[in-house]
Amino acid sequence: MNNFHQDICPAILKKLEKAKDLCRWWHASRGGNGMYSVTYGSEGFAVDIIEKTCTCNAWTLSGIPCHHALAVMREKNMEPTQFIYKCYSTTMLMQTYAYSLKPINGPNLWPLCED
Repeated sequence: MNNFHQDICPAILKKLEKAKDLCRWWHASRGGNGMYSVTYGSEGFAVDIIEKTCTCNAWTLSGIPCHHALAVMREKNMEPTQFIYKCYSTTMLMQTYAYSLKPINGPNLWPLCED
């Protein structure tokens, strides 16, 4: 990871690219106060770009913008990586795995407990 020069983890960027591919068919219409209606045919979802939510709930559950939110970001020339939850940053990943767990003996070497 020390040689990786992106702000977001590679696996998350890969998921974002897949979602970008799906968003190309969706159309976003502004509703006001950061709200957008995103439609494709008869399907439609409401995206709140300020609160980082979509009625499909994928963005809220995963922390990665869904393809409905990406349709809004595409129309408004916004950078999608700015809307990914901070827990997916390379900094957080490196902090999470900075320490390693020490191995322990197997149960056959554990001290017996007396009741």
